[in-house]
Amino acid sequence: MAYATINNTSLWYEVAGQGPHLLQLHGLGLGHANFAPVTPLLRPDFTVIDYDMRGFGDSDKPPAPYSIEGWADEAVGLLDHLGLDAVDVHGTSFGGMVGIVMAAKYPDRVKRLVIGCCMARYDSLAILNKKVWKAMATATGMGEEVANLIASQAFSRAFHDTDRAPAQVAAMGAAFKKNDPELWKHFCDLLCEADLTGYLPQITAPVLVTSGDQDIMTPVDSGPAGVGTREMVRRLPNAWLTLLEGCGHLHLVERPEESAKLVRDFILDGTINGETVLGETDGR
Repeated sequence: MAYATINNTSLWYEVAGQGPHLLQLHGLGLGHANFAPVTPLLRPDFTVIDYDMRGFGDSDKPPAPYSIEGWADEAVGLLDHLGLDAVDVHGTSFGGMVGIVMAAKYPDRVKRLVIGCCMARYDSLAILNKKVWKAMATATGMGEEVANLIASQAFSRAFHDTDRAPAQVAAMGAAFKKNDPELWKHFCDLLCEADLTGYLPQITAPVLVTSGDQDIMTPVDSGPAGVGTREMVRRLPNAWLTLLEGCGHLHLVERPEESAKLVRDFILDGTINGETVLGETDGR
């Protein structure tokens, strides 16, 4: 692990593994811990770049304002710091939103893109949910209560009844304690205000969009005011949607082996569930 100074901000990062470089963009509040279940599964095939974006985890947390475009710019800044040109990108939830902007704004830096459990524009229910998150952070800080609330929405009911669930909820709580409550509320507002639909048709990289079919946080089919994963795929020039049955929002945690395989197969082989969808040179 190391630190890179990007735009006068110290960003924690770690590069490990072998093979083509894969940049991972984490979800809101979790930092690089978001990928803990899948990073070890990806390192045999990729040189994985995990990092904490500005405001999260072990990176600096300067005062607001922030922007999704700014996070995308700094992702490219990290690639510059590492001396890398074009890489494959894997973003989940909030990180998927950053990945959308990055791929549209910097098409020469993204080979193939995998984005999971993400919305390009929130609907009214998603915005209402973020209001509750903000209220909880105001009332209790970024402690166990916030983690429990979000875990209740992020995992499927079936997963909550497994032996793995308590440890994963505890890990989520540990990650959330690193968040600043005031920045957290600012970040929630940013997501509610974001409309990334204009970026979608600009993305030239092949895109795999993944989602749990029981995701209630960023659903496959949003309300009319939003743009969920199915509509995102319709608007992207070169994209495919894969649903993980029985999974909630954090399918990387619920089904890490299957999630890692989807990333690996799409990027390395151009396949999804055994079906070839890309040629060797698409996006390479």
